[in-house]
Amino acid sequence: MFQSADLIKTPLRMAIYGPAGCGKSLTSLLIAREIVGPKGKIAVLDTEHGSSTKHARKVRFDVEMLTGNFHPAKYIEIIHAAEKTHDILIIDSLTHGWAGKNGVLQIVDQATARSRSKNSFTDGWSIGTPLHQDLIEAILGCKIHVIATMRSKQEYALQTNDQGKIAPVKLGLAPIQRAEVDYEFDIVGRMDAQHVLEIEKERYEPLAGKSFVKPGADLGRIIRQFLDEGVPGELPSVEPLTALIERLRVLRDAERQGLGEPPSFSWNAKQGAAPLIEEIEASRDRIIQAIVAAGGGSREALEVLTDDDLIANLVVLSV
Repeated sequence: MFQSADLIKTPLRMAIYGPAGCGKSLTSLLIAREIVGPKGKIAVLDTEHGSSTKHARKVRFDVEMLTGNFHPAKYIEIIHAAEKTHDILIIDSLTHGWAGKNGVLQIVDQATARSRSKNSFTDGWSIGTPLHQDLIEAILGCKIHVIATMRSKQEYALQTNDQGKIAPVKLGLAPIQRAEVDYEFDIVGRMDAQHVLEIEKERYEPLAGKSFVKPGADLGRIIRQFLDEGVPGELPSVEPLTALIERLRVLRDAERQGLGEPPSFSWNAKQGAAPLIEEIEASRDRIIQAIVAAGGGSREALEVLTDDDLIANLVVLSV
């Protein structure tokens, strides 16, 4: 059952948070380039209206824009796509999956509003929490390096002051994300408006308590040394069932609207993720076949599209 432990080489899990304009995107790109080398492939999941592309002439990378729908399932789909084709993924930013349109907070609000009790703890979070956990597990289980950026907010707490009255007290900046999400990352850095990154959490002693002004390759080299230590191996990952269910629901709904009722499909949690993944691929294949048959594109071009883009092509043909 138990065996002798050793340091296992695993991909980087890093988070950088700070206010707008502090340099999170560029810092992430510079660190990424140092980690994967001059020929390594960098993918960016951009939720910031293409802001990452402002640095395209400084660092070479590929980008996937995510706009208008920040459901955790959309993040997970792109994470899984990136790990098949790239060496490192930058999620810029993770905040939208929490506080953006169709993010976790909005999902909780909508589920609460639909419920009879209107109780967010029993009805809203019972939907939102598994989706958020699926997103975090997708990041932790990703087979390539991941750097996630997050916006920050001023955090307050109510405390008793010298006059014995309850008053709000500033505690400093905190990421706009679920509390304690920073526990999930190997390295967490906080950036300020002066482009200084302070290491708040690390699992590599040489980074402890360090700060970096306009960090980039210098920090990347230290992190690369950390990643080079240990023996090859893989840590267990958790299957993101809730997000897979949502992804399949969206695809089958698109089939109903554009192609008619899809083939029947039944599933229970004991079966795990494999049947869901197979049916997702089958649903995508049915949509692709219909688009190709209608002269809407080649299979090769359609197969690499995200679910949203694939559905958009189907909608165009259905009009």
